[in-house]
Amino acid sequence: MGIDQYFHEHKMDLSVSMIIIGTILVVISVGAIISDIGEDGIFSTIKDSTGGWIYWLLIFSGTILSLGLFYFLDFIAKRREFYKIFEERSKSKFVKNLDRIEELAWRLQPKYEEMVIDKKKKLKIR
Repeated sequence: MGIDQYFHEHKMDLSVSMIIIGTILVVISVGAIISDIGEDGIFSTIKDSTGGWIYWLLIFSGTILSLGLFYFLDFIAKRREFYKIFEERSKSKFVKNLDRIEELAWRLQPKYEEMVIDKKKKLKIR
C-alpha cells in the first residue's frame, strides 16, 4: 500500500485528526500569547520557552486547523451529494448521473467505488 492510497483510504480520519491537533495548538498558542509575563502558569511557561516562535506556532496551527476543516467539509459535501444521486431508484436517472457518481466515488474512498460497482451489477449496467 502506497502513501497516496493510505491517505485516500483514511481521508476522513486524517482530517478529523488535523482538526483536533490544530485546535489544541491554536488554544495553546493563543493562551501563551495573551498570558501575562508575570503569571506563573502553563501558558506563560510555554511563552517563555518558545519565545518569539509562539507566533509561528499560531500560524502553523491555524494552517493545520484550516486544512483539516476544509478537507472534512469537502468530504461531507461530496458524500452527501454521492448518496443523494446514488440512492436514485430509477435506472435511467442512475445511468444519466453515472459519470458524476463514479467521479464522487473515486474522490471519496474505495468503499464508495465498491458500492457503485455492486449497484451497476445489480442494475446490469456495463
